[in-house]
Amino acid sequence: LAMADVRETITHLYSFGRFADVQVEAEAASGGGVAMRFELKPIHTVTKVEFRGDLGLPESALRDRMRERFGETPPTTRAADVAASIQQLFEERGYLAASVRPAPPVISHDPDRATLVFEIVAGARTTIASSTVTGRPLSPAAEIQSRLQIQPGQPYQPAVLRERLDALVTSMRKRRYYEASANVLTPQFKTNGTQVDLTIEVQPGPLVTVQFAGDPIPKDKIDELV
Repeated sequence: LAMADVRETITHLYSFGRFADVQVEAEAASGGGVAMRFELKPIHTVTKVEFRGDLGLPESALRDRMRERFGETPPTTRAADVAASIQQLFEERGYLAASVRPAPPVISHDPDRATLVFEIVAGARTTIASSTVTGRPLSPAAEIQSRLQIQPGQPYQPAVLRERLDALVTSMRKRRYYEASANVLTPQFKTNGTQVDLTIEVQPGPLVTVQFAGDPIPKDKIDELV
């Protein structure tokens, strides 16, 4: 028995790319010598992903989030990362108490393959109880609330709301309010987090006039620079 030979055999087995683990056991053999046993654990390639439980969101949205960050069928070693990313998606969509947990993969043989499984409990979705617009908005508060879709009863979706606020700022900058800003002040949650009061601060800043002196500049170039 030479340990160098055992290590070389293990390396050789790994080189096939078919085994996730190779374990070696040795015990005394009858009549003297050593009996070697090689335990080979095959690699189970993930060929399918299942989402089980109370999804809350369309399954296609969950798969899209997984696909854009981890691919169509992530390896089992990335299951915890996939679960964390999908849970973040639920929080962005207003499911603040959602739970996403990777379950033990379902293993199949002939051929060796695995199904990645996630147990999901979406829970209650947070809705908007009230909304207030402060600052110096250029439009009536009701119009801004409608544009941002933050009327009472609407779902609270932090990521989507941020996109709408960015669009509001862009519209103000197109009107030459180049220092415009629009932000959510600290949300006030109540009723075990299932409702929230929102305050949106809108500050257009000064109306800016851009003037150039000296040699003329084409108007399209001025717009590009601004």
